[in-house]
Amino acid sequence: MSLFRSDCLVALPPATKDGVTLFAKNSGRPAGEVQEVIYVQGGTHTPGSKLQCTYIEIDQASSTHSVFLSKPAWMWGAEMGSNEHGVTIGLTAVRTKLQGDDNGEEHLLGQDLLRIGLERAATSKDAVEIISTLLAEHGQGGNWQESPEFQGFHSSFLIIDRAEAWVLETADRIWAAKKLEGGVYGITSGLTLDRTFDAVSADLQEVAEQRSLWQESDGEINFRLVFGADGDTSRLSSAMEILQAKKAPIDVQSMLQLLRDPSLATASIAGSMVSLLPPAGANLPCFHFASGTPHPALSVFKPFAFTSDVGFSSCTISPSFGENDPAKTKPRFQRQVDRRHSLYRHHQEAYKRLEGDVGGLLSTLMSMESEVVTAVQKVYDGTREFTDVDLRGLFNDCVETEIKFYL
Repeated sequence: MSLFRSDCLVALPPATKDGVTLFAKNSGRPAGEVQEVIYVQGGTHTPGSKLQCTYIEIDQASSTHSVFLSKPAWMWGAEMGSNEHGVTIGLTAVRTKLQGDDNGEEHLLGQDLLRIGLERAATSKDAVEIISTLLAEHGQGGNWQESPEFQGFHSSFLIIDRAEAWVLETADRIWAAKKLEGGVYGITSGLTLDRTFDAVSADLQEVAEQRSLWQESDGEINFRLVFGADGDTSRLSSAMEILQAKKAPIDVQSMLQLLRDPSLATASIAGSMVSLLPPAGANLPCFHFASGTPHPALSVFKPFAFTSDVGFSSCTISPSFGENDPAKTKPRFQRQVDRRHSLYRHHQEAYKRLEGDVGGLLSTLMSMESEVVTAVQKVYDGTREFTDVDLRGLFNDCVETEIKFYL
């Protein structure tokens, strides 16, 4: 379970600076897995067309939104991401009592549900409805790792936009969702919802009774206790305490520092992301800071913002292996391929070359990151303005500058 130990947090007004909403996630994945950062343009689709997800095909929507994703390079779905409307989602792997022998069957992965939610939802509430509907229709299941050895989980989602934040937790095809009200909240490797939720599967009680997990005489269903199998939430509790103890309002820098805290920044972190969402109605862009490289303490967060004409660098996109990809051919995962993108490869080679003497490089990289974060904050303070042209090349410029420091 530790291989997939992700931590995902949100900070909401009034705990945040300038009334913004902040999202942060460290994505825990198997050692050596490459996480790519991609942009996918939205558009319209032919009626009756199909969408190929990681393992199965489903009906495509008539139109989809543009999305910015941080995702395992071998799968279709994503660990975290945002869309052009500011909807931002992260997920964590959870064990539940509804995992059984059929969990190895290929359905939608939690990561597929996350990406579909972003491609189709204009609000966080829409995303809850879309994900829960597809979950009930198609189920979740399949291998979560690029290996013949099976690892399967169910999913918890943290779903936010400029106005609202939701937590959606699942066990097989059933689910419960709660709207969050201010402060900080997080999800990790265990279910967190108890008896308080705002939406729930229609068959929740029926499934619980059929599985002998609950009976009516027990009173209201506690989702976490009835369906949760295990999961250590102590690390996440410590992270939330760090945020809650801050005397100054929480800002982007607070979230970056938190993801780099030794309690969260473990060796299994394949990619990280922080999102800054302005209040609803504010004429300001959302900024999404992604690492694209493993271990947040050794990585630089680069900002991305949606614009009318996004030009996206190929430096964070992994090579394609087409229909010969071992993740697509059956039996799956019978051979390994090199999925490293340019940024990942240069990052890896630089740290290997330095053999632990990384202080100078880190100082330079953190200085670059700090300058960019300060510039973004000035946009929110009203002391700096980014044009569409500035925003269009922001992520690319930062990636290319980072690579130059590695050479």
